[in-house]
Amino acid sequence: MTNIVGIDLGTTFSALAILNVIGKPEIIPNADGERLTPSAIFFDEENSDMVRVGIEAINSRHLNAERSVRWIKRHMGDANYHKNIDSKDWT
Repeated sequence: MTNIVGIDLGTTFSALAILNVIGKPEIIPNADGERLTPSAIFFDEENSDMVRVGIEAINSRHLNAERSVRWIKRHMGDANYHKNIDSKDWT
């Protein structure tokens, strides 16, 4: 059987759900056991392959706020919006 996944991408929080065995949507907890994950990303400065998400991204913001992204949903569909990190544009 194919898994059906739904993502609720919110401005502040996001959630991931699947259809369970009886066909009802079931929210999948994140790695911290929470049903909601803050909609935040942090690009690690020391390890360019590492991207922190959720609460870890929010807690890392103090390291370098310019490497932090929140409220990205407000810019969805805006072809002119981009975030430049390490000379790379993220849209």
